[in-house]
Amino acid sequence: MAMTPEDEKLILVMNKVYAGTKADALDWQPSEDPNIFAVKLTDYTLSLERAPETEKTPEGFNFSIVNSDGLVLQELDSHLATKHGFAEMKDLFDRARRHAVDINGALNDLIRELDELSSERS
Repeated sequence: MAMTPEDEKLILVMNKVYAGTKADALDWQPSEDPNIFAVKLTDYTLSLERAPETEKTPEGFNFSIVNSDGLVLQELDSHLATKHGFAEMKDLFDRARRHAVDINGALNDLIRELDELSSERS
């Protein structure tokens, strides 16, 4: 199946989002659903949703572009993204999640607290 110009632009957007996420330039935020993270840009919100594995389907991911009125303009699932040359949806999700929940900050806090506890005992 040939890619449309919109498909090509969407893959370009995915690559830019991935690069921006790897550079920690995009401020991914958590949502009420632990499987959804979003980043707000000037006129659009990008969201990434994880569909957990079920008996019938493997784990999947869905990327959405939503305008300021809440209208979904474009969606791309990880299966189609991979077919079009963007196979990094799981890594993108994991990186977005790490940023949104600030795992690095949490680990630093834990290390500091554990160091304080052990130094109090010695």
